[in-house]
Amino acid sequence: MIQEAAAGLLTLKEAASLLRLSPRQVLRLKQRWLQDNSDVLEHRNRGLSKPWKVPENVRQQIVNWATKKYPNVSDTQLHALLVKREKLKISRESVRRILREAGVASLHPRSRQTSRE
Repeated sequence: MIQEAAAGLLTLKEAASLLRLSPRQVLRLKQRWLQDNSDVLEHRNRGLSKPWKVPENVRQQIVNWATKKYPNVSDTQLHALLVKREKLKISRESVRRILREAGVASLHPRSRQTSRE
């Protein structure tokens, strides 16, 4: 659509309605496409790591603590220990996610619910 608008085959308003954007946004994208001389418009943050991502060395340390130092505690208990004893500022959900990505299973897996017949 942006290429067609740049070539003059579509007006800005037509391209905007097809893309469900405002004409101003289509103009901005058209100008960037012409300036970059590429076939695709990519988001400019593509390839950058997130500023809130937990660093890899901290992730490895959490997995190490979960498997060696505190092996018999649940995710919630591990989180409390990391905050209190290790002075780590991290959310419980981040601890859970890091452990699952590393292949560390939950200490208390969910049990199947049985029907009440």
